[in-house]
Amino acid sequence: KVTWSFSWLALQDPRPNYVAIRKRVVEYHRQYGDEITFIPGAYFAPMYNSRAQTNRDIHDGLKLVSEMVGGGYRPRSVIAGFLAADNLRFLAEEEGIHVAQGTIWSQYGIDNGDGDGSISYPYYPSREHACKPAQGKADFIDCVNLDGWTCDFLSARKFGGNSRTGVGPIETYKRMGLENGLKESLAVVRSHFGDNFRRNGFGWIVVNWEICLVKQFKPEVTAMMTSWLREIRKEFPDAIVPLMSEFGEAWRRENPNN
Repeated sequence: KVTWSFSWLALQDPRPNYVAIRKRVVEYHRQYGDEITFIPGAYFAPMYNSRAQTNRDIHDGLKLVSEMVGGGYRPRSVIAGFLAADNLRFLAEEEGIHVAQGTIWSQYGIDNGDGDGSISYPYYPSREHACKPAQGKADFIDCVNLDGWTCDFLSARKFGGNSRTGVGPIETYKRMGLENGLKESLAVVRSHFGDNFRRNGFGWIVVNWEICLVKQFKPEVTAMMTSWLREIRKEFPDAIVPLMSEFGEAWRRENPNN
């Protein structure tokens, strides 16, 4: 299953291609159970908006998604790149949404903005700061905060574009080439689904594929993303691909606190 996240303009753009995209994704929702949600600020809402305005954008954006899908549909997660603690708290307490992709653990010196902190695995954020896991009931926000791009832990130590080398097509296939990019992507998967899973009983991989950038890729890159999923199925046949909300809610049930 796929979680589709629409920007403010993508939800409203009247041009025929956007109209067709919205119609197609609603069809995916009805046919496959895909989730459709809103992305505030194109990954960087905290850079460009006040927290109060971001909350208003989230509220209005979720309403637009519900209207687009119809039938009383309501998103159960939000993809946001980065969200401040106040916004994550708003999601949980005002919107009733308890799952957000609200941190990019590995983003360091990219796109003139970064989180420079947090952790790569799910956590409940503190009211003090989104990158800080809550320390107890007093600063607890009931919104599972998820990373956006699983990456190579060595690359993540670097400054700039290389910090997100891992499973993202822009950072991996486009920079490393097809063959090495696939090797790198699978190596990252094995580090989480292999020894890590044996040690901890839990492993996950997450990636946001920015559809608006696909036109930058050669057709072979899209094919390699398919090959990546096929190889995961072959090597780890019990791996599943849930909705972001399904994953976050399952984690929340298993882990009521940090």
